[in-house]
Amino acid sequence: MSNARNLLYEKRKTFPELRPFPLSLDDAETILVEESDWKNVIDCLQSKNHFDNIAALSFLMHISDKYKMDELPKNIFNLLLEKIPYYFSHHDKQLRHLSHGFFVTLREYYDNYREKMLELLSSDDVGDRRTALYNYLTFSKSNEVSPLMSFQKDDYAAEQRMAGPYVYEFRNYALSLIEEISGQSFDSKELSKSYEGSMVTWKDWGGCVLWWSKKNAR
Repeated sequence: MSNARNLLYEKRKTFPELRPFPLSLDDAETILVEESDWKNVIDCLQSKNHFDNIAALSFLMHISDKYKMDELPKNIFNLLLEKIPYYFSHHDKQLRHLSHGFFVTLREYYDNYREKMLELLSSDDVGDRRTALYNYLTFSKSNEVSPLMSFQKDDYAAEQRMAGPYVYEFRNYALSLIEEISGQSFDSKELSKSYEGSMVTWKDWGGCVLWWSKKNAR
């Protein structure tokens, strides 16, 4: 483990836990970042070792309740803007997914934001699709629902508790987005089937598909 990475992980241990909720103002105030910490962040961002890159992004994420992106030291902010597009398509899943959150937060600085998020929306990777779907309204055009229609058959099943039952989370969320954007209410009944020794449920897309067909037939 590189020295800078190790020092960042050790410093993180002194911070309040982020989960399950965002930090309170009082907890955020206990986060103290020193000049040496910023130097370690720079070293890890500039490193060619993706574990160092992960350490830097994780550290910045943990201090984000106190230090907003535009409040970071200017040299770190500029370096982050430079590196995030490279991390965005990295082969390491953890680094890639960490970078997506920063990409969303810093979206005003990237001209290709919509293009890249549409790529994530149709990705085979669950984490990629989750990022794009749950941030859909940050890159979609006015009244645009067509990119969401493919989620009617999305096969990601989220556990509602250990060993089931399950729910097709992305199908349901995409359907709720379509209702919100279109102003329609499809009164979808809940469907279910056997899955992994338990059951999986999802909202019926029949009403939505019928509405979409009629809309495009005009």
